[in-house]
Amino acid sequence: MSWKARIMLLGVFMLIWVGSPARASFSLWPLLTCERQEGCLHLEVLGPLFFWQREGEEVQWGLRPIISRTVGPGFDRWEFLYPLGKLEKTPDGEKGYLFPIWSKEEDFTLLFTAFWGKDRGGTSYGGIFPFFGEIRDRFGRDRIWFFLWPLYTRIEDGGTLTLKLLWPLLKVYRGRTHGFALFPLYGRRELPGRKEGFFLWPLYIWRDEERAEGTFSFRLCFPLFASTRSPRASSFFLIPPFFHHRKRCEPPRERWELWPFLLFEENEKRIFPLFRVKVSEGKERRWFLWPLYVSEYDRTSGMEIRRERFLLLSGQRTVSSDRRILFRQFDLWPLLSVREGKGSKEVLFPYLLPLRDEGLKRNLQPLITFFRYERTRERETFDLLWGLIRQRETPSGGFFRFGFLLERRWGGGEEQVRLLLGLISFEKSGERWRLRLLDLF
Repeated sequence: MSWKARIMLLGVFMLIWVGSPARASFSLWPLLTCERQEGCLHLEVLGPLFFWQREGEEVQWGLRPIISRTVGPGFDRWEFLYPLGKLEKTPDGEKGYLFPIWSKEEDFTLLFTAFWGKDRGGTSYGGIFPFFGEIRDRFGRDRIWFFLWPLYTRIEDGGTLTLKLLWPLLKVYRGRTHGFALFPLYGRRELPGRKEGFFLWPLYIWRDEERAEGTFSFRLCFPLFASTRSPRASSFFLIPPFFHHRKRCEPPRERWELWPFLLFEENEKRIFPLFRVKVSEGKERRWFLWPLYVSEYDRTSGMEIRRERFLLLSGQRTVSSDRRILFRQFDLWPLLSVREGKGSKEVLFPYLLPLRDEGLKRNLQPLITFFRYERTRERETFDLLWGLIRQRETPSGGFFRFGFLLERRWGGGEEQVRLLLGLISFEKSGERWRLRLLDLF
């Protein structure tokens, strides 16, 4: 039999199974696994590589890690080569990206170096970087216009016009801000409540700014010293950033630092990498032989969050309220992760990617996880070696399966044991067992 005929035969078999309302699950592990339970339908081909599932009104399918799609009430999400690409449609609009080729966000689209979009008033703009173009209401600016960048750039923002020629060599400011800069020789800029400039950058840099509490000033004479002054505090750096002295007026406090090794302050002591202790209202930071052990504690609005890390990627995080634990997570990277919440628990082995993200869980995590245990209020799932041994249980019933060799399912006062895809089957109803042969569909 040719490979095309085998694929067609497998497809016909899948259609027969999907159309059979009586069968709860079927397994030709690792080639094909199908499950139906309480209105949910799951299909896996070649272990975790291809998946299709329907739960309620949400449908997911994908070919890991190349592509996946999730469709539900009010949204349609595609993911490509996760995390490089994504496209999502919602009632609020369409946005997505395929790094580094394409991106779309609200009324802005980027394709290679070409871009186009509309500003908040509906005015269209576009261009091809670095040849020419106009950008509106983006990058924190009202309008940016450029020609043969960095030859010429014009920026309008908050009543200030900035002209840049051969950036960063020459800048000219007009309007609300005025001044100019001939980099790195000399530059000066003034705007309401603020003056700043430089001479032979970075040898001398200065800034004076009017704030609510008074005048703030900054001076840098690189590499000798730097200083900051305000009515509330003053700092002095010698050979910045290595030696630092800071003095606060309210409340009175002094800080002595030889960066990054020594730090002494009223509420913080540090001798790197031996230890660090920092205690303030509602917060604690400690580490010992960094990065061997790091401890963090935060308390706010009745919530307490405690984090303990070992070698940065392993450790435990606990969230509690009124001395009741709401959430706990323990990670022993790259071996194990245990996550417990109110009425839920998840265990993963191994735990190679120390991130918690829905896209990661959908596209990559199943490929590199040998063992998974998950418990919620609705179901409990045990999975070993991509479905070789799998058990799933809900309040109304469940099933246990070992590849295509053994399957047991129960619920509604009935129980069934199937051997070798159902060549031999035992069914129990009440107190009586019944033998069936060739129970395939």
